Amino acid sequence: MVCKFSNLDIIVLGDFNLNSCSSNVKKEVDNFIEFCKFRQHNEIKNVYGGILDLVLTNVSTEHIAVSSDIDPLVPEDRYHPPLEVTYSVPRTKSVSSPTNTPHIGEQRRTVAPQWNFSKADFGSLYTSLAHADWTDVISSTSVDLSVDLFYSKLNNILGKHVPDRNECPNVSSPKRQYPPWFDAEIKSKLKIKYFHLKKFKLFGLSFNLEVYKYYRSHIKELISKAHKTYIEGIERNICNDPSTFWKYVKGLKKDSRTNAEFTYNGVTVSGQEAADAFADYFSSVFVARVPRLDADDAARAAAATAAPLTVSISTITEKDIRDSVRGFNTAAAPGPDAVPTFLVKDCIHALIKPLLHLYNLAVQSCEYPTAWKLSRVTPVPKSSSINVPEHRPIAVLSVFAKLFEHILNKQITRQIEPYLDDSQHGFRVRRSATTNHICFVDSTLSEMDAGYQVDTAFFDFRKAFHVVNNDLLLIKLASFGFDTGLLKLIASYLANRRQYVKLGPYCSDGYHTRSGVSQGSTIGPTLFALMVNDLPKVLQVCKCLMYADDLKIYTSIKSTVDCESLQQDIDAIGHWSELNDMNFNVDKCRVMTFGRLQSFVEHSYTLLGCPIQRVEEIRDLGVLLDPQLSFRNQILACCKSANKTLGYVMRTASHFSDTRVAMVLYNSFVRSKLEFDAITWGPYEAKYIAMMERLQRKFARYLFRRVYGYYPFLYPSLFVIGMVGMETLEVRRAVHTVVHYLRLLRGGVDNPAALSGVGLWAPARGGRPRRAACARPPALAPVVEVTTVRGQNAPTVRAICYINNFLERCQDADIHHTTLPALIRLCKVVLSS
Repeated sequence: MVCKFSNLDIIVLGDFNLNSCSSNVKKEVDNFIEFCKFRQHNEIKNVYGGILDLVLTNVSTEHIAVSSDIDPLVPEDRYHPPLEVTYSVPRTKSVSSPTNTPHIGEQRRTVAPQWNFSKADFGSLYTSLAHADWTDVISSTSVDLSVDLFYSKLNNILGKHVPDRNECPNVSSPKRQYPPWFDAEIKSKLKIKYFHLKKFKLFGLSFNLEVYKYYRSHIKELISKAHKTYIEGIERNICNDPSTFWKYVKGLKKDSRTNAEFTYNGVTVSGQEAADAFADYFSSVFVARVPRLDADDAARAAAATAAPLTVSISTITEKDIRDSVRGFNTAAAPGPDAVPTFLVKDCIHALIKPLLHLYNLAVQSCEYPTAWKLSRVTPVPKSSSINVPEHRPIAVLSVFAKLFEHILNKQITRQIEPYLDDSQHGFRVRRSATTNHICFVDSTLSEMDAGYQVDTAFFDFRKAFHVVNNDLLLIKLASFGFDTGLLKLIASYLANRRQYVKLGPYCSDGYHTRSGVSQGSTIGPTLFALMVNDLPKVLQVCKCLMYADDLKIYTSIKSTVDCESLQQDIDAIGHWSELNDMNFNVDKCRVMTFGRLQSFVEHSYTLLGCPIQRVEEIRDLGVLLDPQLSFRNQILACCKSANKTLGYVMRTASHFSDTRVAMVLYNSFVRSKLEFDAITWGPYEAKYIAMMERLQRKFARYLFRRVYGYYPFLYPSLFVIGMVGMETLEVRRAVHTVVHYLRLLRGGVDNPAALSGVGLWAPARGGRPRRAACARPPALAPVVEVTTVRGQNAPTVRAICYINNFLERCQDADIHHTTLPALIRLCKVVLSS
């Protein structure tokens, strides 16, 4: 019975005289109390100093009290003093807090916390948090106990001031779904309207018909006003945060993924079965073997190869917490504990003392809180398919866990950043997919301009972030210089992590993640970068570029000897993958040859004995690559996708009266596609430049009609673009290129390979000669000599030409001392003229 109603509050009262019982009975009673997770709340002793009356319950201390200060109804027994047991029913029964989280496999997480903050009393809530007493949390020396006490106090405060959506759920009769702009007045009058309509249909009274007609016309006026107010609010929100546009679009749709049907192993599932199916699939990618995670063994194993660097975690300060929480996105979804980010940001002054104690206690004890190892997973489709394997898991952690990880990751990254391999461009400050592409395109076009071909192998890890061997990871961290205390903290962080799938209102059973780095975490990507940091060292000839788990190696091919050298490096990478338990998906690995030769040196490459497929086109980090690196297919695909989005934006923006909304939507969802990584693949042929400009001209004329009230049929395109306050895409690409390389020169971008291609002019010995004020300033850098048109449009070569042209026409610009915003303004004026 106790197991059946384990989600309820249970109180067991009685007289258990165990002194006269056998040891077996005593043992059974102790096992019963431990199994049911009961605690003894009676501490009142009789005249002989003993306790015979037991008050066993699973209720927290704040909801039950035991006292003896009462008048007994019957003569008092000296063995059993009179007791008064007071039980206060909590307003909300939260089963979602980490203190009440069921063990894996014991109970399905069907009742998750759903605080309804739209109806919360924020004034009293913030006041209660500001005056909360965290003494019991700060005085505790156990990490898990401190976290439990922290959540107990926090959930108690939330339960008093924030209603719970799960309280008294109406499952049998779901509520009518109204549009989001319907307020309480409209809903109440709708009920009256339908009431009189029903009465008229039953009895045919003219009175009911007249009342129905009145409410029908009156409600139409109310709906019109409410919809106008709603649209005005949407317009303001979109201007401030363009991502809210998709919330508005989602509100226009009538379908919901809550009751959606999915296919798993040939069976159609929905609801709870679908949540379980997703959990079964997501859990299958992890390694079932339980890792040892012994920090001392890892330190001993890496003692021979340990770096002289020492990476450690210092004491966390209040400034660390305030600086980290300042950058959090308030619109982020709450984690399994249902505490939203905006609440933590608003009340960080009230929560900083208990959080400071919890974080420092975890660092000092080298123990990561168990409650923060739980994450909620939401399936997101990779495509329009309803097949379960065609979904990717998006994990969400508690906001307090993310804050702690952000602080740890910041301290770790600051110490290891100078020692990371330069080939890694993912998860690093001042690096991006653009810096990765610039390195590859500059190097490849240089070899192609010299008349050689470049063979490139693209590798695909199989579930790279899920199958990382955590024991090997600890050894690599130890060899990198992590001290024993930090190793133990990370071992505790990786041990016994859990996930569960939430699909609408349905939640799956929890499952362990025995391998990999935590999804949705801040420190996980850094751990993965350290795991693969030694991979480039196995290469002998080829150059290597990585972006997270995307890996490509390439080399110039002059003869079959170079092909054999590339094959040896491929074999070395395959051997590395076997040693590190990180397997490649050979079916998705590709080889591609870049060049303009009439005949190529062909070679069949293999990985771990399996042939690698050779292709004529491949998508690398979102950009389509062709053998000539002309990027024509990339431009066509980009224009096609942007044109579809532009049509949707123009149709949807017609509902808004504010023309700024159309401009914000265009910049966020259309022009962003046309300019993503355009420094690398921007067109240089006139027809492709015109193809991209045609999209912007289309929107500019649409916006001109919205602003000025008529369509500019005969007006020149440049005039129309200028009248609506826009620049051509060609000018914007030139400005972005100049700004990117100016930031590279000033240290805002970290790309040593690209920086080495910029040869700066230095003044002659004896100082710079005095010249007339009207004389042209010297060029920044010599232009690299190339023999092909495509070589002239390599990112670095083109950037040097733009910067030299800019400095030649703007003598007041100083790229080292003028502020970057001022340089951008000058660059726009100069390059657009």
